[in-house]
Amino acid sequence: MSLVHTVALVPNVRAAVYTTAAPGRYLLAVEEYHGGNWEPAGDAGTTPVDPFDDVAIYSICFFMFSDYWEAE
Repeated sequence: MSLVHTVALVPNVRAAVYTTAAPGRYLLAVEEYHGGNWEPAGDAGTTPVDPFDDVAIYSICFFMFSDYWEAE
């Protein structure tokens, strides 16, 4: 997997879009910045979304990870 694009969600939290083995599908993960490293924050999922459509990525993250945001 290779990092394709990132979208800042809130300070120190980003959506990261990675390539997958399946053509046209991307892994979308929310990551937090800790001690100089980006680390997974919750679940990840695959999507056929345009990897550079920031609005779509933000929307997917909001709905996909809404339980995580409520816990924080």
